[in-house]
This record gives sequence, structure tokens and C-alpha cells, in this order.
Amino acid sequence: MTIQLGKYTDRLKYADSLIRRKATGNPKHFAQELGISESHLYNILDDLRLLGMPLAYDRYAMSYHYTQPVRLRIDIVVEPLLQSEYENVNGGVYFILILYYSNFIRVSTTTFAIQ
Repeated sequence: MTIQLGKYTDRLKYADSLIRRKATGNPKHFAQELGISESHLYNILDDLRLLGMPLAYDRYAMSYHYTQPVRLRIDIVVEPLLQSEYENVNGGVYFILILYYSNFIRVSTTTFAIQ
């Protein structure tokens, strides 16, 4: 998971760099430059838009660009939990119990323990 996340964030940063320089080319070229399919490129562009990046395509320049000055900043931080935070983590146990008591799932073993 970490490797995939790192690969995806690196790809977003590289895409941002090309967009910033107005050096993406058409979608087919842009996808090739990123080493992905065109359909995956459109998913990445949608993700950038969802993050609030004002993205547009200039048909004459044949490149994507930002319509306003923005900066993409991606941080991945791993921090230890405080004891009080750790005690509040239930790992979805309550969701499973709701499903169980709503008859959406069945437990096939005779014992079911929650610590």
C-alpha cells in the first residue's frame, strides 16, 4: 500500500510539474509521459480538480494549464497515537456489530471475541 501511495503521489507531483510548465502536450502524449493509460490520466486530472486545482486544457497550445496560480502540496505524515487516541480506535468493530445484529452478516464460528 505504501509503495502504491508513493507512486501515485509522485505521479501527481510530476503531472503538476508538467502542467505548471504548460508542457503536457495532448492527453495521449501526457499519459505516455506519465507512463499510464489515457483513461487513468483522466482519473488523475479529476483527482486534481477535486483537490481544488483550477485545471483547463488549451487546444491551441495543446497543453493543460492552471487558470489561477496554485500550488500542489502533498504531505504524508506518520505520527504515533496518544494513549487516549489509541483507546478510541475500534477498527470497525461497531460497524460489524451493526451488520451482525441487522442480519446482514452471520458469524460461522461458535466463539466471537472482542478485546
